[in-house]
Amino acid sequence: MPSDAQGRPPRQVRPAVRRPGWYGCEQVVAWLLRVNRLYGGDEKLTSLKRFTAAFQGGSWPDPVSASQVSRWETAAARAGFNVVRRYEEMLGLPYGRLVAVADWAYRKASDTAGPPVLHRGLDPADPHVHDRTHELLDQALSAGVMTGMEWDELTSHLAALPTAFLHPRAAWADLAERLLAELLISDGPAWLFRTEALARLLGHPRAGPPIIAACAALASDPANQIVIEPLTILDLTADRDANRHVLLQLAHPVSDRSLRGALLSAVEKIPRRHFRAVQLRSLAATAAELAAVAELHSEVRHLAANLLHQLPASQLGPGFERLRRAADPTTRDVLSYGQTASADAAGRVVTRIATAAAMRMPRQPIAGPDPMLSHLLTELLFSPNQNDRLLAGFVIAATPYRDGVGAALATELAAAPAARTVPLTTALIAAMPHVGRSADRPTVEWFVTAPGLPAPITDTAAWMIGHVPGRSDRTFWSTAIGTHARAWQATRNPGAISALRGLTYSLGIGGHDDLLDAIRADARVPAATRAAARWWLNIPARVHASAVR
Repeated sequence: MPSDAQGRPPRQVRPAVRRPGWYGCEQVVAWLLRVNRLYGGDEKLTSLKRFTAAFQGGSWPDPVSASQVSRWETAAARAGFNVVRRYEEMLGLPYGRLVAVADWAYRKASDTAGPPVLHRGLDPADPHVHDRTHELLDQALSAGVMTGMEWDELTSHLAALPTAFLHPRAAWADLAERLLAELLISDGPAWLFRTEALARLLGHPRAGPPIIAACAALASDPANQIVIEPLTILDLTADRDANRHVLLQLAHPVSDRSLRGALLSAVEKIPRRHFRAVQLRSLAATAAELAAVAELHSEVRHLAANLLHQLPASQLGPGFERLRRAADPTTRDVLSYGQTASADAAGRVVTRIATAAAMRMPRQPIAGPDPMLSHLLTELLFSPNQNDRLLAGFVIAATPYRDGVGAALATELAAAPAARTVPLTTALIAAMPHVGRSADRPTVEWFVTAPGLPAPITDTAAWMIGHVPGRSDRTFWSTAIGTHARAWQATRNPGAISALRGLTYSLGIGGHDDLLDAIRADARVPAATRAAARWWLNIPARVHASAVR
């Protein structure tokens, strides 16, 4: 490649590569670096020659060549922590915009808890490392505020010090419980820092057991309002206690959402070989039963089908083909393809969105949709696995494609809902927190209160509206709560209760304590909704103050 060439994104998505020291997601990180350089705000840096000349400095003290940068951007060589951080510095991005996303991509690809793949180069013999660790521990174990960056730094240090000793021993549980409490109510980059920090602690020999115990306690507590995440956190460990808690919630779920959390965890654990053969047979039987129950939330059926799709044929049993024939079309697609639509049907939607997004880019160095963007959009919109959709959303949101994709998704949402399947509509709504704009919030608001929509669409909108950019006025919240309160009074429909709990969750995420206080005293809403409001209002001030940072 000539030294002054802008370069071109690869024409095909590289297949996952597994070799010593590599994890198979390097191509995603390489693409993340490349598109931020090519489409970022500084047009001068699209020149490989200029970018290379300016690279030395900051987090990267050594000179580099154009060929080295090209190798990082095409995954021919893996970009380490200092490389990714230097891209953030050169492109004027805040700390973590690329690093945190790359950390999580590697976390998912590595299939395990413990130290970050992007090593920070910390020397456990360095006294300054020990001093800084003590400072951050004192801060985390006190009433002080902890930012996401500070959790990132603390857990990087603890990962480099696996023999670290805390006294009293219960301090490990205090540390784990505080981080978990902040994670459950955080959003966006603050959530991403904390979920990676918790994965590091989960792999620490002293912090892991308290985290497993805290997640299990939250999942089994009917008063707890966020139960999916505590169960999905356990998917990174093969610990027997963790497996037992997941299987317990599958067999005897506390709620619909705890069932979804247990299914999500099991779906991740199967390819990681966390279960024994007898447990897999039991899982197959449970999943087959769940996938066949039309009254269950559609996401439960699709997750159950995804679980079955991952199992070897020897584990499926004779009823699998009967289930496939009797299943609804979307569940059948998941059983057959591992996604909520066939490749052809998904491809038509993805091509339309990717093309519309590319047309909004300030510079278009290639013709046709970017293949990696198309791959990520397929995950974002058609994976039955919420974890895959989250990762794809965070990756896209960390690139200049964000606004173009958001506009294209908003256009899709504005089309007649009857023209789309329910899973696609819910996936479009769930993607808006990642790529949506404040101007798109009224579209999601409409899905919260519009009459006659399928319950999963209304439910998704109610739970997602708190994460969509912008703020809704008091009139919207009053209308939405009143609409679903009246529906519950008239029908006692569980869907109305879930929508009200979703709205309460969104008010909590948005920090609307005055409206939560009104719900707590509102006799029109079910007792479960009033209890949810009380739960949010009882969160300690230090947890609230930290979780937004």
